Amino acid sequence: TPIIYLSNPLSRHSFAGNHLPITACGAKESPRMITRYQTGPRMSQAVKANGFVFTAGQVAATPTPSVAAQTAQILAQIDQLLSDAGSDKTKIVSASIWLADIAGFAEMNSEWDKWVPAGNAPARATVEAKLATPAYLVEIAVIAVV
Repeated sequence: TPIIYLSNPLSRHSFAGNHLPITACGAKESPRMITRYQTGPRMSQAVKANGFVFTAGQVAATPTPSVAAQTAQILAQIDQLLSDAGSDKTKIVSASIWLADIAGFAEMNSEWDKWVPAGNAPARATVEAKLATPAYLVEIAVIAVV
């Protein structure tokens, strides 16, 4: 396994000549390899790079007037994107959630809690925001390890 050294000029300790050793953890692809999924002229729905997969903000493909229904739809879309990139929801490390109205927080959480496997909850932020169109009630983006 290769060792990568990062300079740390503020360190008072000497690690291999004032560098901190970091072991590369089983990367299967070149650090420069980037794979895009469902790429359009403006954006990709997911990008895999350096052992991570980053999804674009996902909105319901068929918006309904229900936060729970849109959330369930979005989580299924995320499942598919992660699968396409060789990952899954147990490997999500971060999630960002935007709600058109924070009053839908409990309704979104009811679907989220059913979807996230026990013991695999990622770091997460949820905020209220004006979304691209009034039909969208929820938008979710995740970062996962491949």
